[in-house]
Amino acid sequence: MRRVSLIVAGVALASSWSIAASSSAIAAPATQTFSFTGAAQTFTVPADVCAVTVVASGAAGGAGNTSGVGTIAGGLGGQVTATLAVTPGEVLQVNVGGVGGAGGFSSPSGAGGAGGFNGGGTAGTATQAPPTAGGGGGGGASDLRDGGFALSDRLVVAGGGGGGGSFGGGGTGGNGGAPGTNGGNGDASATGGGGATATTGGAGGANGGTAGTGDPGQAGIGGASAGGSTVRGSGGAGGGGWFGGGGGGSTASGNGSPGGGGGGSSFADPTATGTAFVSGTSAGAGSVAISFTPSPGCDSPVTPVTPVTPVTPVPVPVVVAPVFTG
Repeated sequence: MRRVSLIVAGVALASSWSIAASSSAIAAPATQTFSFTGAAQTFTVPADVCAVTVVASGAAGGAGNTSGVGTIAGGLGGQVTATLAVTPGEVLQVNVGGVGGAGGFSSPSGAGGAGGFNGGGTAGTATQAPPTAGGGGGGGASDLRDGGFALSDRLVVAGGGGGGGSFGGGGTGGNGGAPGTNGGNGDASATGGGGATATTGGAGGANGGTAGTGDPGQAGIGGASAGGSTVRGSGGAGGGGWFGGGGGGSTASGNGSPGGGGGGSSFADPTATGTAFVSGTSAGAGSVAISFTPSPGCDSPVTPVTPVTPVTPVPVPVVVAPVFTG
């Protein structure tokens, strides 16, 4: 009889361990990290997952050229952490920002750096009198989108850094963040592009001499810097973001060095929890990491409980039998 009891107990223990191990496996946390590819990517929310934590980093701005012998640094990308409510099976779009292109130096033209993927602004190409130098392109933002994947569907955005100005005294690019920071001023009259905020793009930087001013940032896109026949050195372009940073002011011959581009702004949906912003953390291409822990039944509908109407007790009459004496 004792032997049977031991066997039964052993089965019960094994069964309990199996259930616990299975539950542990189901609840194991996981992370999927997306790196730069130059194109949109997708993430499908797994079964039993109703919340994800996103850590997104924007890309850095490109370097400006200093007469072919050096560079002016672009700004760093910002970082955002946020937890979002999601639905199992929902498809989200992931865009990872690319680094802004570096400015060139040549005669007769100094090419401006191209904008990084996902909103980085493009620096102008200087074609005035040689030698000429180009500013760096703005870094692209990294974001997560739902719905129709439009700019208005962005849930989390990490701003990109602004591009660096050109020639020896050019301003450095501003950092992406909440808000983005201003690009550095040139060594004379040209100024850096403004950093973007949660509500508006950064202002374009003022020009030096007869060169053009930088373009202001727009929703999702950094402002370009001026180029053309009146420009000897182009400014850095603005970084992408919720709103883009402004392009730095360019300069004409004899008017000093141009300004750097402003940093793009970061954003998280107001419904997100645990939101945190850090300015200027990413020196290369951006990234997006999505972490989650499955919770079986998290999306099951809740059955409403019907309230029970209390029953009022009915008083029962007490009949007292008569007592006869005699």
